[in-house]
Amino acid sequence: MALCTPTQKLSLAFYAETRRTRTKQSTTVRMAASSDVATYEEGQLERPKWAGETPLSRLVGALISFKPISAVLKFGARQVLISTAEKNDIPWRAMTKEILESDVYKEMESIQNRSIVYPAYTLAELM
Repeated sequence: MALCTPTQKLSLAFYAETRRTRTKQSTTVRMAASSDVATYEEGQLERPKWAGETPLSRLVGALISFKPISAVLKFGARQVLISTAEKNDIPWRAMTKEILESDVYKEMESIQNRSIVYPAYTLAELM
């Protein structure tokens, strides 16, 4: 069973005004939002709603579901993420090594809630 939000029309109006008086400065902020409240749909979802139904998203989904191609795509995407992080002074490889050598997996087992049922598309492996 999965929960997802339907597409919402969200609007937000923001107005700020600053006034100076002789002794102090005051700022007035007025905000308004639409009265739509996010609701959730329950059910057996094949994929998340944000995945889209366009021909391009279906093509990408088909390519990802084909194991030999998905392995290459996954490797390429991972390399791009790592190189981008390291170009931005994030020591990706060092942080990964530190996490893998720590006791993080033991801690995860102690806090994990096994009664939660996750949607199949979140558990699917790409390789």
